[in-house]
Amino acid sequence: MNRLEYNLKNMEQINKIKERVMWRVHFIYRARKILNSPLFPLAFLLVSVGALSVLVSLQHVFANVPKDFDFVRQYQFWFSALTNTEVTVKATLFVAMFLLVIEVRNIFVSLNVFKHSQQRLSIS
Repeated sequence: MNRLEYNLKNMEQINKIKERVMWRVHFIYRARKILNSPLFPLAFLLVSVGALSVLVSLQHVFANVPKDFDFVRQYQFWFSALTNTEVTVKATLFVAMFLLVIEVRNIFVSLNVFKHSQQRLSIS
């Protein structure tokens, strides 16, 4: 093998390595853009609510909710409903509630409701 062939073979290997590295960099860049998007948690919330509606007949649940606004009866109903469901439903509901809290927090942060919490505390 002469020097030219050796250099061409090395260049091909280097180009393959560059191509793999750049593909990984591009993949990580796109994944971060998607995950840091403000719509990602909202889309994930909608997917979890959709999964919840597939697992549970929400129409029947809301039909069985006590019609009066007695706190004790409402609490007993929802507590009983949550304790008597499958683990997948509980997990999906937990994820949906967690994402809802995150979305509400993001809305308040974007509206600058938490102005005082963003200030630094200093010791005089």
